[in-house]
Amino acid sequence: MKRISSLMQISLIVLTLIALIGVDACPQKNATTTGFGGLSLNFVDDAPPLNVIINQKFPIYADVVNLGEANVNPATAKFYLLGVGKNIENVQTSLSNKNFLDKDASERISFADSAVSTLELSSPFTAALFLASCYKYGGKAQADICIAGSNASKVCSISGDKAASNTAEPLQVSALTEELVGGKLQISFTIVNKGKGEVYLPGSDCDKLILPEKKDINEALKNGKVQISVRTKEDLKCKLQSLAAPYSSVDSLEGSTTLGKVTCEKNVIGESDHKAPVQIVLDYVYVESSSQNIIITPN
Repeated sequence: MKRISSLMQISLIVLTLIALIGVDACPQKNATTTGFGGLSLNFVDDAPPLNVIINQKFPIYADVVNLGEANVNPATAKFYLLGVGKNIENVQTSLSNKNFLDKDASERISFADSAVSTLELSSPFTAALFLASCYKYGGKAQADICIAGSNASKVCSISGDKAASNTAEPLQVSALTEELVGGKLQISFTIVNKGKGEVYLPGSDCDKLILPEKKDINEALKNGKVQISVRTKEDLKCKLQSLAAPYSSVDSLEGSTTLGKVTCEKNVIGESDHKAPVQIVLDYVYVESSSQNIIITPN
């Protein structure tokens, strides 16, 4: 006689997913998981249905749409269906995109054409299905900064927010400001996650981030970090971290940084006043998730 997965096992899966990828504890059908660019991944209406009967075959599909401006190459984004356990059979739980996904491109991900539950039930049973995506993404922000040795510069203004222009992606650069401290010009900006997902360094192993049985502490240490490149002709030095553990501090234009405030500086003694363009390039792995309950009923 086949055994139904216990409520304790289901709860463990839910808690593990919440800890790993920030799943909303209140499942919603077709909830949009992307808040600001990136890949949007959602269950297709009625695939899976909200209600299924034992031995009834049904599809499980998800549609992915690139809402941002970064290109995603074939087989570089991974999509997961979790919470299946022994409750549902004939399902693939890990797939990748087959197509090149540029802005507004879409693809249907087929986890199952004929999924089925063969549980022996005497009353309806609720199964929670979790949909997760993990993919490399990135973008850039551009702004003009004022290089001057005095707040009284007639060429450009040091005061005020430089209002960086961002490409469409979950991470955005904001609050770009300048301040003179002695003979140095300090330039600060903030990297903000405006999406609903989690950020990890490029090269992070998606399986080790998503799958409970493969979780790895070294991958977890990459959480909240982004690879950054500050591109400018000016002689700036930014307070960053190295790209590899133990993520030691470096004064450089390239490296990694945690989400939040980044500070760069330049010696402006003897510098002529002028405007200078700055481009801030961000690269990272982004993890998002959503969930949906289906009710399995006996014949």
